[in-house]
Amino acid sequence: MKSVRVAALDLGSNSLSLLVADVSEAADIRSVAREKVVLGLGAIVAREGTIPPASVHDVIEAANRFRAIVDAEDVEIVSVCATSAFRDAKNGTSVANRVGKIMGSPVRVISGAEEAALVFRAVQASVLLDPSPAAGLDLGGGSLELTLGDHRGLRWSESLALGAGRLTAELVRNDPLSRGDRRRLTDRIQETLAPAIAELKARQPQQLVGSGGTLRDLARALVSRSGGLVVASTQVSVGIDALAQFADELADLDAAARVTIGGIDPRRADQIPAGAMVVVLTAEALGFSQLTVSAWGLREGMVLEAARCPAPDEPRLTRRASVVDLAQRCNWDEAHARHVADLATQLFDQTKAAHELDAVDRELLEYGALLHDVGRHIAAEDHHKHAAYLIEHGGLRAFTGEELAVIMCLGRFHRSGEPKTSFPPFGQLENKAKARVRTLIAMLQVADGLDRSHSAMVKVIDVSVTSRLVTMRLAAGAEAEVERWSAAERSELLASVFERPVKVTLAHVATPATA
Repeated sequence: MKSVRVAALDLGSNSLSLLVADVSEAADIRSVAREKVVLGLGAIVAREGTIPPASVHDVIEAANRFRAIVDAEDVEIVSVCATSAFRDAKNGTSVANRVGKIMGSPVRVISGAEEAALVFRAVQASVLLDPSPAAGLDLGGGSLELTLGDHRGLRWSESLALGAGRLTAELVRNDPLSRGDRRRLTDRIQETLAPAIAELKARQPQQLVGSGGTLRDLARALVSRSGGLVVASTQVSVGIDALAQFADELADLDAAARVTIGGIDPRRADQIPAGAMVVVLTAEALGFSQLTVSAWGLREGMVLEAARCPAPDEPRLTRRASVVDLAQRCNWDEAHARHVADLATQLFDQTKAAHELDAVDRELLEYGALLHDVGRHIAAEDHHKHAAYLIEHGGLRAFTGEELAVIMCLGRFHRSGEPKTSFPPFGQLENKAKARVRTLIAMLQVADGLDRSHSAMVKVIDVSVTSRLVTMRLAAGAEAEVERWSAAERSELLASVFERPVKVTLAHVATPATA
């Protein structure tokens, strides 16, 4: 699939961040290089109203480093945006212009509305916006962008002066936070939020999605502390009650202690208590108990805009496009993969009474089948292990961590046998989820066996389930005996899942006479 190499430089209020990435027509972003310099400009500008000479020097020095990276990576398009700190600083535009000359590309000092639109574009491409519309909060160092939208685009946005760095600089006077610090933060956040929250609630958002470095740190830390699944997903869900408790803990610790918490970037340790309070108070005001955190943000939105990637026509198409893009990058045997996926979903549909799984399970089974052999891109030997690795690190979008773990398990155990708890994505699942995954794996093992020769001999399967037996009749010619044998051999797990034997038979289809 054709791709373009883009460099996106975000001159942010907390850090200056560069992303160099290859972007496909399907909006898949594959990182080539990343670089970040944390300068805390939002807090400095909040105190002084300008970017002081020492900080200007640091900005220019960072820009020269970024330009060297861009030149080395043969970038085709360069996009540079400056946000809240540069909007607010008296000399923000002049400093941004100096950066633009170094980068060879004009710098856009974007408004809050423009920032919100770019962030939402990234969220559209990385998070499943179903149900919708979705409320979004993007927390930066200088501002908080509130949004509302769906797969068709951004419908509403509001930029508020509630950045984590800004609030820390203006209102926090003690480390750890004192009662007075917390009271001042709470009053400012609630007072500033109130009008926007009223307008946003009137638009009836169905889910809450967050983005930004502070939010990603909070989500990673919470998942790590809870012993949850840690996989390379583009979205992570956290409970607001757990986040509120964590926010209180962070406020009770000094910066040195916060640095030791896994998942927290040491460079954000000073401002993360204020950031956590913003997130919790916003979610509580909107009435949400759950927050989905996107791994993508402003830089990814800039990349998608520069590459002119279209938004998805339907939310779940993002997932499918991402799966197919990974398969193509791994030089898949497309005919075999699609045929196995068809057979697996036939088996799923015809055994509903026995498994009682849902439409999402069916979707994950299909995607696992499409990707089950991608490990052959690395080596045929142990390709099931390679498949799991590629699935985790292949940049699949709009899947939760648990969903991604399910697809990894399908890739890892598609050949035969029981899934093993020693494989973390399976072992860390709750027992109910483990049972679901065992059923999906059992179906994929049989479906893969039904195309043992990779020649699509078995077109249709007719499955009947009684209290004593599962019977599979294969619509195929006599030459499909190898497929029948292979499916029967791989049916052991399916028999265990359904608690009854599995019988595989051939319903011979006559071969048309040749002239």
